[in-house]
Amino acid sequence: MGQFQVEFEIGDPNGGRWEKLSGIVGTKAANAWVPQPLLEQLGVQIEKRVSLRHTDGRLIKRDVGQTQVRIGDKSVTTTVVFGEKRDPVLMGHETLESLGLQADLAKEKLV
Repeated sequence: MGQFQVEFEIGDPNGGRWEKLSGIVGTKAANAWVPQPLLEQLGVQIEKRVSLRHTDGRLIKRDVGQTQVRIGDKSVTTTVVFGEKRDPVLMGHETLESLGLQADLAKEKLV
């Protein structure tokens, strides 16, 4: 328990093109983390570089931008972190909250 997989879509900044993803719901992650090559394919622009605390405690620098995220019939423009190829796809708690959803870790589902 503590994390589970969720299906979601990441879109281009205008929401005209969508890619389906499966990612880990991570309550320690604030935003969605998606591999940089996919974000570049979708035309997501880097807005700035920020310092983030990794789950293992390290401070790391990552690029962030704004794009569309969709789960079911709910979509929002949200901050997305440009992950490295080896990084797992994550769905963070702030992105879920902006969609009006929360992670029920005990039942391993979104509510």
